[in-house]
Amino acid sequence: GANSLTCYTFKATAVAITNCVTAYEPNESFTAATPMALMTNVSSAISSSTDNDYFKVNITTAGTYTVNLIGPTGIDLDVVVYNSSSNYIATGTSYTANESVTLTSIAAGTYYIRIYGYNGANSTTCYTLNVAKTGASINGENRGLTYSLWPNPATDKLMVQSSETVT
Repeated sequence: GANSLTCYTFKATAVAITNCVTAYEPNESFTAATPMALMTNVSSAISSSTDNDYFKVNITTAGTYTVNLIGPTGIDLDVVVYNSSSNYIATGTSYTANESVTLTSIAAGTYYIRIYGYNGANSTTCYTLNVAKTGASINGENRGLTYSLWPNPATDKLMVQSSETVT
């Protein structure tokens, strides 16, 4: 309840991350997980055969969310999603570094995302990770389709994935 007629100046400085290989290290465990915001791209790298990157995201509204990973070509990165109790809930394990995991009807809460190289795969080329709420309507009618859009923000390419083929 205190107030003052004195003016204050607030100055904030942002530091650009120029080396994504070490940008969030160490983030090798649930307790060291790097916080990330929804619909924000995070760039990092799995730079050694033992590297694991953990991120945590707070979801405030229940719904369907998609975890998207776009990684370097020629290696196999995988994604695992855990709940706030560190229990496994979903995974993305294709044979590439691009993964998309849809979390259907999840509750509000804290979730953890683990990125790792399958069989020790690694690269100093950065990947991009994004978590976004999904859902869309077509012609004003909600037909129960779920859409994933990534990366967000997009600069030259926007990926769109539907839960089923629309005819």
